[in-house]
Amino acid sequence: MRLIKLLVPDADLSAVLDVLDRENVDFVVTKDAHKEDDASVVEFPLPTQAVGYVLGELRDAGLDDDEYTVVTSVETAKTSHFHELEDRFVAGDDEDDSVAREEIRAKALGMHRGAVTYYSMTMFSAIVAAAGLLLDSPAVVVGSMVIAPQVGS
Repeated sequence: MRLIKLLVPDADLSAVLDVLDRENVDFVVTKDAHKEDDASVVEFPLPTQAVGYVLGELRDAGLDDDEYTVVTSVETAKTSHFHELEDRFVAGDDEDDSVAREEIRAKALGMHRGAVTYYSMTMFSAIVAAAGLLLDSPAVVVGSMVIAPQVGS
């Protein structure tokens, strides 16, 4: 289950709320009274499988979600229409195993190795390759290629 938070310009707010109403998504709109930026924050829970579809519908309605979009994991959500969304996207007609591109990007960035790990694995691979050459062992040289981060995924 995911909680989506969007910063929506007031000019686009009615179109965004129309999409959420059409999809039976329960939402909360908050306006910061201290700021004069003419935007509101819209929050709504969704089943994980529905995130890509609903964000796509919001993009089609004209929302620029690159400005401020937060997608977080949630333990539980109780809203009046959430069970309908679960029936529809998790076990119903729109059943799908897709993952939103925002989640894929966040996972990929989280898997990024640091520079210290990269260079230490490169050095270790070079040492193993040199040992394989000195021992005249093709298996050890191939093993060094497995260690090398340059050929990893």
